[in-house]
Amino acid sequence: MKDPSGFDEFYRGTSGRMVRYGYALTGDLAEAQDLVQEAYTRAWRQWRTVSAHPAPEAWIRLVIARLATDRRRRVRGWWAALSRSGPPEPARPPADDTVVVTAALRRLPKHLRQALALHYLFDLPVAAIAEETGVPVGTVTSWLHRGRRELAALLSAPDPAPAPRGPRSAAYDHRRPPAAAFDRSRPPAPSAAAYDDPRPPAAAFDRSRPPAPSAAAYDDPRPPAAASDRSRPPAPPAAPKNSAARLEEATDVE
Repeated sequence: MKDPSGFDEFYRGTSGRMVRYGYALTGDLAEAQDLVQEAYTRAWRQWRTVSAHPAPEAWIRLVIARLATDRRRRVRGWWAALSRSGPPEPARPPADDTVVVTAALRRLPKHLRQALALHYLFDLPVAAIAEETGVPVGTVTSWLHRGRRELAALLSAPDPAPAPRGPRSAAYDHRRPPAAAFDRSRPPAPSAAAYDDPRPPAAAFDRSRPPAPSAAAYDDPRPPAAASDRSRPPAPPAAPKNSAARLEEATDVE
């Protein structure tokens, strides 16, 4: 009788090392995993003999090495046959009729597709199709009739025209609101240069108002009116007063 617990313990303790060993022999991880799996499968079949072997791990390594050698021989034979026969011919693209029929078959229900494929691709009679699908013969006959009718309707129907693009999509593609995007009667907004003027916006566009006085006019110590009126003659200087005039003025005051 086999000892499952002993084999499980042996597999967990040695499988990692065996995969690394197989990878070193083949250079391919997937192929190494296949070899290790096959070696442990043979060990499980002969576990009584393997468990009694003085070195069970060496037995597994020997099996992996022999499997890798056999696989290299098979691959070498395949390459030799391929070099003699040459590369295979490239696959041709499907015909237009095949593409159209395949697309129409995809649009049929599953049971109708199955009945048509079994009848026309595998040349099965109605009785064999009924036995394989598990339905009565009359049901298969109805499936074939409906399938041929619907397939003919699909093949004779014109190609559907693409749906037109709705009017809303063009309006919402624009970043501005739809009304502003198509309203060309609105006046343009004032440029940024108009707001660079230090005066208020109304004064910036009112060219009929007189310009403000320059800063040089306020530098004159006289009032602005006198500073700007250059047509008036200058005032005569006051005559100096003598002592007699001063005495007469003092007498009048007394």
